[in-house]
Amino acid sequence: MGFGQHQSFYLREGWLHKGLEAVSLDESLLAKPDAFEKMGIGKNMLTALRFWLIATGVTKYDVKNKIFSITELGEEIFNNDSNLNLPFTRALIHYNLAKNSEVNDLNGNRSSTVIYWFFNELEGNMFERDLLLEKFTQWASKFKDISINSLKRDIDCLLYMYDINNAFEDPEDVLHSPLSSLELVSKKDNIVKLEGKIENISDELIYYILVDYMNIHELDSLTLNEVINLKKLPGKLFNLKSEQILKNIFSLKKQGKLEFIQTNNLDTIQIKNRPVNSIEVIKQFYKESRDINESII
Repeated sequence: MGFGQHQSFYLREGWLHKGLEAVSLDESLLAKPDAFEKMGIGKNMLTALRFWLIATGVTKYDVKNKIFSITELGEEIFNNDSNLNLPFTRALIHYNLAKNSEVNDLNGNRSSTVIYWFFNELEGNMFERDLLLEKFTQWASKFKDISINSLKRDIDCLLYMYDINNAFEDPEDVLHSPLSSLELVSKKDNIVKLEGKIENISDELIYYILVDYMNIHELDSLTLNEVINLKKLPGKLFNLKSEQILKNIFSLKKQGKLEFIQTNNLDTIQIKNRPVNSIEVIKQFYKESRDINESII
């Protein structure tokens, strides 16, 4: 189990579009030895680009045939919002990054990610930076002896990518990360704090996560407590409290998309006519977005 496949390059503005476009033109390009020259980037940056394409779930890699292919998710994003202009798309990318505990490299070797640890395993929401590194080191040591410098670079990459203070930079800046606008992390001096901004999390995103989780785990329902506290669900991944999530739940109930059954001891969420394939939720979102834009025009 390794770490640091991103080569200290965090996900940057335009990278997913650049990578998806390359794969759409030539599935083998990014796996070729001279790919960095054809892409006009350095070798380490190419390694990072490959990592983010796989880690975000927009592509998958066939080790045997040495080709990339665009996933259903990748197709929807590439065709509708490849520059991640919509808050829904940015939150969707974060969800895919944070829910995956492992990512395979081009040799088929597994790698864990600091993003999964930070948003799922870490308890608490405010830390000194040194303590954050200490906690990450303790967790990572369960898998393999990793150099402290490698883990420190992972923490640095995480903070550069998510820090709310980077959200107001020029979005045309090639060093800008589209995920900072989610306002999930703030860093001031030596203090790192997890934030939860429900304004950046749409009903559709919450609905997609619930459908996706229930489909993966073959569940008929979830409790509100589970949605708040379980790994890979909105409360953990977006640092949301019960009153914040309830706003989305009541809104989705009003739309007829779910049932919310409240009792004295248990609040249960059930999805009405749940899509068998969660990608249908994403397709519907982008279709409705296109319809709205066309009606305005």
